[in-house]
Amino acid sequence: MLNLSNYSVRSLANNPGVLYGMADRLLPKIADATGYELAHTPNKENLQGFIWHLSPQKNLQDNIPLVSELSGGEERAVTNASFWVRDSGVLEEVNRSFSEPTPASPSVVESAIITGGVARWMLRRGNRLLRHVTEGNRVGMVYIPVGKAVMSPEQHYLVGDLAKETATGIVTETDFANVYVAEMLRGAGLSVQVFESESKKGADVIADFMAQQSEGILSGEALVVANAGAAIQEAVQLRREARKINGDYDASGDQLFVISDSAKLALRGESAATHQSPLSALGMVVRSYYYLNEAARQG
Repeated sequence: MLNLSNYSVRSLANNPGVLYGMADRLLPKIADATGYELAHTPNKENLQGFIWHLSPQKNLQDNIPLVSELSGGEERAVTNASFWVRDSGVLEEVNRSFSEPTPASPSVVESAIITGGVARWMLRRGNRLLRHVTEGNRVGMVYIPVGKAVMSPEQHYLVGDLAKETATGIVTETDFANVYVAEMLRGAGLSVQVFESESKKGADVIADFMAQQSEGILSGEALVVANAGAAIQEAVQLRREARKINGDYDASGDQLFVISDSAKLALRGESAATHQSPLSALGMVVRSYYYLNEAARQG
């Protein structure tokens, strides 16, 4: 079954209607169950509206009460969402060309990219890359583009520890990347460059990064290292900026690759530190469809 882990951008580009048919018409099912009207054919504005319908808050956990209400109450919502998320494939581990389900990433790549976000996600991305390397793969340079978004101590105890060491008590993504993620990777022998943007928005950080570091990315194969649920979004954002510089970038699906970890669903109240709530994961599902549609429109 075609889903968010084994999709084909080429197939979607040739037939946009395939997006609605993926995972046994999963997107229309979620829309019907949560009271959202999908457009007759996929389009940017309508899918963006679906994201805001299910996931208006940046912190995914903050969207859980809304999704529960839209889905008919907590017990029913968790049951339905757990099936939807599993069928979507959004939390499955991947190692693939971004554009096509095969081939897997090359054993040697020029560059790997780890983006910012909440602390747990950044650490998971770093650990996923370390596992990739211990499996015998090699990376020329690891880039970590991060911005000035302020991190909350509730995200991870390491944020709180770092806040105590600063004069202001404020920790940004850039601070966290420099102190923890970059040093963890350097300790494993990897070459790392932390790119510091003044923006607090992830998309702007990627745009700033590509405007200044594009040569290192476009010169060979690039590997986006993601946590489960974010691989498509991160790859599409990078691909979008790369194509502003080279319109044919990854046209054959042999330049941009993605790897991610997997995540278990929290079905019995497990901690967000170890599991993903099916209700917050619905936002990941719809967001992934949105970015996959963007990639298909670009070809």
